[in-house]
Amino acid sequence: MPNSFVLKVEAGEDVIQKIVELMGKEKTTEIVFTKATGKLRDPEIVTHGKQGSVNTEKLKGDYEINAISGSIERKKETINHQINVAVTQTGVNAKIGKLIKAKAGRELEIGLRRIDLSKMIM
Repeated sequence: MPNSFVLKVEAGEDVIQKIVELMGKEKTTEIVFTKATGKLRDPEIVTHGKQGSVNTEKLKGDYEINAISGSIERKKETINHQINVAVTQTGVNAKIGKLIKAKAGRELEIGLRRIDLSKMIM
């Protein structure tokens, strides 16, 4: 089994759901993000504002992914994800935060790497 994957997500498909489906198919319990090329449609992200405020922003339209990092872990039926993104839209300042949900805008390619926690030194 390969340790690295490039997942193509078609326009309108749920990004996180497609990754979880790939994890099930490849029988892996944790992945990390290595890269992403393309756009997210209507992303919902948690951002940090002035004086420590935390805001959930429901953005509208297509946003280009400038950076992505984080992981998704699957334990039985529970999915835990920490996906950090920096996204931009023409004429709008960059938004940086934790991705809660989004659909793909046009074709989206996401680079993923399998992590085997049983082989890590704790």
